[in-house]
Amino acid sequence: GTPDHFLSCLPYGSFNGVPLSYWVFQYPQDGDCYAGVITYREFPEVREYFMVELLEPLVVGVRYYASFYASPGFGGPQPQFWLASSGIGMIFTMQSRQWELNDPYPPPLNFAQVYSPAIITDTVGWTLVSGSFVADSAYRYVMLGNAFDNASTDTLHFANFNWLPQGYMVIDDVC
Repeated sequence: GTPDHFLSCLPYGSFNGVPLSYWVFQYPQDGDCYAGVITYREFPEVREYFMVELLEPLVVGVRYYASFYASPGFGGPQPQFWLASSGIGMIFTMQSRQWELNDPYPPPLNFAQVYSPAIITDTVGWTLVSGSFVADSAYRYVMLGNAFDNASTDTLHFANFNWLPQGYMVIDDVC
């Protein structure tokens, strides 16, 4: 999909401005910007991720600690995203799973090394998602998003509109 980068240097209310954007009203947890991804869509089942290549591969057998802050996207002038979801996390992979325009969406993996099994509902503050894992491969990439399919994702509706239920999460301070 097409994850979003929100910047505080843009005019108030810009499409991807901070704190008010087209989709969400949220101040950064730290710094001047944050990213956002679709975490749930009823039909078609869609997820967005943002992915980066690690500076160096992880070492097999070593314990790694990972964290980020998340907040459900809600409150912008175009409320297309109006539910909170579980499953937001960090997925470490050997190969890029970057989506390209006109490709089919990759199916969810139903696995993440670090994730929130709980529904994150705080639209004002930020929720810390953290954990640790022992690397079982020399992972080269990290993806952030909801790695779980709809059947494995819990949701909570903030409102009810006449369009498809969608969830969105903004993410900041990835470590």
